Amino acid sequence: MASDVVDGVPTLTIGNLWANEWPAIPALTIDTIIGPSDGDALGLMAPLHAAILSDGRIVLGDVGMRRIWIGSDSGWVAGPGPGQGPGEMRSIGGVWPAGQGFIVHDPGTGDLVRFDSLGRWIDRERVGIERAIHGPGTSIGAWAPSVERIEDGNWLVAVPLVAEARADGPVRSVEAQYVWVSGHPAEGETSLGSGLLRPLFLQGGGGAPIPFGRTGYTAGAAGSAVVFRGHEAALERVGPDGSVTLRVQWTDRPGPLGPAHHGALGDFMRASAPSESPDVFEPMIATLREGIPFPERLPHLGALRLGEDGALWLGWPERSGLETPTEPELVAEWRIILPDEGTEKSQVFRGSLPPGVTLLAPAVESELARAPGWTGHIDRGAFFVLLRDDVGRQGIGLLRHGAGR
Repeated sequence: MASDVVDGVPTLTIGNLWANEWPAIPALTIDTIIGPSDGDALGLMAPLHAAILSDGRIVLGDVGMRRIWIGSDSGWVAGPGPGQGPGEMRSIGGVWPAGQGFIVHDPGTGDLVRFDSLGRWIDRERVGIERAIHGPGTSIGAWAPSVERIEDGNWLVAVPLVAEARADGPVRSVEAQYVWVSGHPAEGETSLGSGLLRPLFLQGGGGAPIPFGRTGYTAGAAGSAVVFRGHEAALERVGPDGSVTLRVQWTDRPGPLGPAHHGALGDFMRASAPSESPDVFEPMIATLREGIPFPERLPHLGALRLGEDGALWLGWPERSGLETPTEPELVAEWRIILPDEGTEKSQVFRGSLPPGVTLLAPAVESELARAPGWTGHIDRGAFFVLLRDDVGRQGIGLLRHGAGR
């Protein structure tokens, strides 16, 4: 691993990022906030977003049911839910604390919706001015935009560049533009370039992801945005003016796909419909597999996260690409980079998550986080995680680590 300045940009070059030579990240622990069985009792389908309010209470955003849940000492209270009204959501793309209350991103309308601490609607504003606008009046097709909060008043938005995707037979693919948006309501935008979104394989009017499709990733936290464009083994940390403040690149290349990778589509479909008759299902799987243009090699990266402590979490590239909006893909193995821009002090760690755990968004540091039956301190660098049991029930937990502490 070497750190240098290339064309004026601090650059961290790593030889074999995915080697096992890196030390395990110390003190990696996961606390359960709401277990899958308790989540099932509430009717949670996909609690993929969470935030900590200023008074320590935890708010959950259930993507599957389009419902907000607000924790209190006496239990979980149902908050804003699905609908067309000003305080209702067509979809949920993120939840963040704001003042005494919280903000929800509604990808279906392209708005940021503000609520007080009790879940009462305050206002809603478009997340962007020009490049980042989406929702009604603009076509997003099958590619939902994503929004992450970089810090208070700054947002990282990814929206498709064109209304209609380019086509190659049944394959549809599109690029997204990454935009730094400042203000709520928006006061300014800076384009951070573009990256590929995952292609879709369309059949009979429905859609299913292509295994191992090249993908662009972004992450925002702690006043920075990080962009991986999906074309090469490199990512960049950028500032609000679009300038690159750190580049990380690695030289090893993922290996070729094998029979197990080609079988991922069948495994996914069988798990999705376990009661389907094999006489009907297996020929369908074989037909789909023959019609999908599998790449020759795995992608360079499987997932990207950025912690509030500046740590870069890079997911193992052996990914299937078969996640759904309500069941994000499980990435078990991670490389965690704690960068010190322009110095030799950056460290690379490896970490593994238990079965059924998906790394979600960073949790903002808090002296006290309160949820029914759980109270604890949230350290800088903690993440919310999705917990999934062996029958598919889902809950929320908190991951923290002790690297560099």
